Amino acid sequence: MEYKFIADAQNVGERLDKFLANRLDMCSRSFIHNLIIDNQAYVNEKKTKPGYFLKISDNIRIIIPKLQDNTEVKLEPENMALSILYEDDSIIIINKPAGIIVHPAQRMVTGTVVNFLLYHCKTLSNLNGHIRPGIVHRLDKDTSGVIIAAKDNIAHANLAEQFKNRKVRKTYMAVVRGVISQDEGEINRPIARCISDRTKMAIAYVGGKRALTKFNVLERYHKDTLINAYPRTGRTHQIRVHMACLGYPILGDKTYGKSKELESKPDSLIDRQALHAYKISFFHPISSKAVEFIAPLPDDMKRLIDNERKSGYERIKI
Repeated sequence: MEYKFIADAQNVGERLDKFLANRLDMCSRSFIHNLIIDNQAYVNEKKTKPGYFLKISDNIRIIIPKLQDNTEVKLEPENMALSILYEDDSIIIINKPAGIIVHPAQRMVTGTVVNFLLYHCKTLSNLNGHIRPGIVHRLDKDTSGVIIAAKDNIAHANLAEQFKNRKVRKTYMAVVRGVISQDEGEINRPIARCISDRTKMAIAYVGGKRALTKFNVLERYHKDTLINAYPRTGRTHQIRVHMACLGYPILGDKTYGKSKELESKPDSLIDRQALHAYKISFFHPISSKAVEFIAPLPDDMKRLIDNERKSGYERIKI
């Protein structure tokens, strides 16, 4: 698959590999780095190096070979330092760190949550195919937090049905740019793939799929706001797109954030979107009991929030 971008003023001086990794959620920076070395990336139709520093109006093109879901792709188990929040014979709950993708994509077949699952679990469901064993749902590469995996097809099918019927409740924590005046709100705007940039999503009143996000304010800072967000549908990049469309983009979001704000001091404390999947609630696929799991905030978001509080803050009672 081929992707094209144009560098603007905010990208001047940024390394090519970092620029591309920030825009291609399914790929790690090391994977992008290797593609550039393999002459799969061009700037102004010329081969270049991963460390090329972008200039304004540079035309960037990268070719990413598609990873086919077949048995010829060999996935290796990997002993990775991922935090397990809960585990039994049918499910495993993981606190995914930012920077790690959930399942293999394109030619990237190492360093994913799936590789860890293959190492740690004796069995995994196969309803999502050979390259997504156990995967019931996903998080963006640079979103941290709680994620469920299924060890068998019975558990997987049950969980998939719960997601389909909106029985799974997810709570995200995010720091957004701007001070939100109301204590709570609801965003009900359809989302579709962006026509001009296929790596992005956008509000689309014609042809878009229904997307609903509710939120409430936790703390107000001098320039920013800490919120809980509750996606009632599961569209790609939903919370990021919805908050940006309200004028409150998630801090550090290089895809949907406001370019003039991204160089301000708070963003320098976190090198990714300040979005964390904090809590998930559902019915256990075997016992049918209501269960809930919480992933503690990662250190980068703790540092960001502590820094925001230094200028004074208002905590909202909920």
